[in-house]
Amino acid sequence: MRAARSPLPLAALFAAALAAAALLPAGAAGAQTFSGFYAGAHGLYDGTVSTANAADVSLAESARGKRFVWGGYAGYNMRVGADVVLGLETTLSLPKTATEARKVLQETIDGASVTTDARVALNATLAGSAGLRLGYLVTPQTLAFVAGGVAALREEASVSATYQKPNGASSAAWSLKANHIGWTLGGGLERAIGEKWTTRIEYAYSNYADKSYVGPTSPKTVNSTTRATSARMGLSYNF
Repeated sequence: MRAARSPLPLAALFAAALAAAALLPAGAAGAQTFSGFYAGAHGLYDGTVSTANAADVSLAESARGKRFVWGGYAGYNMRVGADVVLGLETTLSLPKTATEARKVLQETIDGASVTTDARVALNATLAGSAGLRLGYLVTPQTLAFVAGGVAALREEASVSATYQKPNGASSAAWSLKANHIGWTLGGGLERAIGEKWTTRIEYAYSNYADKSYVGPTSPKTVNSTTRATSARMGLSYNF
């Protein structure tokens, strides 16, 4: 099952958000130091591509999910010199991506004709990251930064199959959950809008490690591949 394509490419949305952020009013000079602890919420335009492949029944499907989801982040900034900011940050979001595939097979088993209706689904329900940020103060109120680190995705693989035989029908199903661990890399712009508040826009690419799920019944092995790009707009409070 393929998700509907968005009429606007991800890059165009990111460029529009960047232009809008540049027009935001600046905070008072020197009031925002981009240092210390902070926490915020962000909206993500998420473009996740996931592939489900059950090789033992020659079943494969890719789905590109483009949707707006919510999340949060928290971190710590440390000023290194006059214009350089080094930080640690963690993020969390609820992607709600899904990939589904179905195939009907005609087989001969022990001399009998068997019709197998196989279905495979992958559902990602939680995504997060932890890593470093390196920023440069373009102005006292504007921080340009790059960020990268470890990325993780929580996913469930579900399989069901119905077997139609000459002597009747039977069915089987199983599901397994696993964490995909990978890496993420991106960058963006953060701007002070008051003594304690900043707003940001950023772009991130996440590459999650491939995962194989092995169950007790056919389809027995489901291979999952997931890659994600996201444009994020956030609002932070600096403690």
